[in-house]
Amino acid sequence: MEQLCLNTLAAEYELRVIKESVFRITRCLELLSEKQIAFRMNDQCNSIGNLILHLCGNVYQYIQTTLDNKEDIRNRNLEFEHPGPFIKHELEKLLHDITHESNEIIKGLNFVDWYEVKYVQCFDMTGIQIVIHVIEHFSYHTGQIALLTKIYTQKDLGFYSGMSL
Repeated sequence: MEQLCLNTLAAEYELRVIKESVFRITRCLELLSEKQIAFRMNDQCNSIGNLILHLCGNVYQYIQTTLDNKEDIRNRNLEFEHPGPFIKHELEKLLHDITHESNEIIKGLNFVDWYEVKYVQCFDMTGIQIVIHVIEHFSYHTGQIALLTKIYTQKDLGFYSGMSL
């Protein structure tokens, strides 16, 4: 039963991060100009480009560095300081590559990996907590990107078009 729950959590990462959030962010990028991707409403707001860099840095640090023992090369401050311009296809590729590589790492976790406590940023977390954090964090910023896209384009993003809800 416990392994079934862990498999469900791994499947939830793939569903929520890759199939939903990456799809939604990619849809937003399709609708936006590169100028809009780099635009900041004020000094307290991040651009869409910065949010995407931040998401990629977070997934890399939490999943690849912490759960796959890769070198921690993340510079979190640079994710927010990058002024642009941002190239759409480069952001899409970065987002795709990091989330898909991380998906393979999650699918390959063994029982001990899920429960072992690891140190990430300034937190002690189990593999379960790390994956939940990444899903939640990704969804949070995807909503921000979607809202900014609606504000900039004044368009329906069509996330549910063709579906009978």
